[in-house]
Amino acid sequence: QPKEFAGFRVPIDQSKKRYQETLDVLRLALTEENWSYDGEIFQVRDAGLRPRPVRPGGPPIWVGGSSKPAMRSTSSACSTTASSRT
Repeated sequence: QPKEFAGFRVPIDQSKKRYQETLDVLRLALTEENWSYDGEIFQVRDAGLRPRPVRPGGPPIWVGGSSKPAMRSTSSACSTTASSRT
């Protein structure tokens, strides 16, 4: 939300890009032994996660949302989606 972004001095217009890149980095960390990421927001070099996830491909990524745009972006990006809307 705008107040949260302002509190961290992060431009709100970066929210969608930050969200997507965060999911990209998380997926890499959970699925790759050694990895690097060079995005617009995040840059990570020669990283790894220890201990490795037991489940091949890592655990499911769960993200919830209640707006239609949020549901579209989470459904294309995550293993599982949840919504309080019916």
